[in-house]
Amino acid sequence: MFGNNAGNSIRKKGNKRDSYFQAIRGICILMVIYIHSAAGDKGAPWELNYWIAVRQFCSIAVALFLVLSGYFSADSIGGQSRYRKLLIPYLCWSAFYAVVNNLDSLQLGDCVKRIMTGRASVQLYFILVLVQLNLITPLLKRAIGSKAVSALILMASPAYFMFFNFLQLNCGFETDWKGRVFCAWVSYYYLGMLFRAGRLRVPVRRCTMLAAVGLALCFTEGFYFSYTAGYVPMGVGQLKVGTFLLACGVAGFLFASYGKIHFPPGIIEVGNDSYGIFYLHTFVLKCENVLLRSCLGAGELPLPVIHAIQVSATAVICILVIRLARKCIKKKDILLWIGFV
Repeated sequence: MFGNNAGNSIRKKGNKRDSYFQAIRGICILMVIYIHSAAGDKGAPWELNYWIAVRQFCSIAVALFLVLSGYFSADSIGGQSRYRKLLIPYLCWSAFYAVVNNLDSLQLGDCVKRIMTGRASVQLYFILVLVQLNLITPLLKRAIGSKAVSALILMASPAYFMFFNFLQLNCGFETDWKGRVFCAWVSYYYLGMLFRAGRLRVPVRRCTMLAAVGLALCFTEGFYFSYTAGYVPMGVGQLKVGTFLLACGVAGFLFASYGKIHFPPGIIEVGNDSYGIFYLHTFVLKCENVLLRSCLGAGELPLPVIHAIQVSATAVICILVIRLARKCIKKKDILLWIGFV
């Protein structure tokens, strides 16, 4: 598994704006939009089954984003620009969502609490996780030379959420912060760092087998947690062993296939704007939900149709807003504040 020369060609060629990696970001942000689109737990039984199934594929989106963040951590550590790019848009959008999502019961203290804990909007916890991982990156870089320590770090995240899932299933202990701390995600981030350092061999066949095993386990966990255990959010969630194996297999396959897969230009364009889409998409979805309910009779549309409308329309609207903002706002600092750089 561990080697000294694996991944050297990727390390030499890959950079943040590489179209290959941008395409991966584009696919991931589309999956994130799907995750935050209409839920299927209140529709017909077939819609629930469809929703649980598709969510297993989309559950690797955040994991792949973190693998890429770890891979490019060597390019961004050591200065304040990385934290400015993360924290300034985070604070601006958190303040915006704290107000927009709580217009009926707006309280200053509650808004501040939501901003400080990443609860102003469902996607914003990810930025706080990234900040935590950036803070411990120097320690993680020192661990790369040790196979034993690397193995422990790679096992940390699945062990962490296995523990909390066990507590929830057997003791009824539930918490919404288990995914907001670095422990749940550090293995993915560190995996990217290992790829960057050339410390992993990634034969395509083994990665494909790992992804297949992970996907099968994802479906098993997803339907078991949703039906047998009665925890649908856990079944469609990201903190599962199957998701970990699937994400690792897919990440390994993508790195091993660098330069061999050619993505459509449209996906690359989505990836180019993925950071801005990340912040904007939940507001666009909120507006779309109102429109679908009031004008288009969304209750009569099958859930897959609603998802197709929401994912495609949200991506297009977000890209148009971002491109328009870049044309109209000449000051780069303002674009930085809202994550549209």
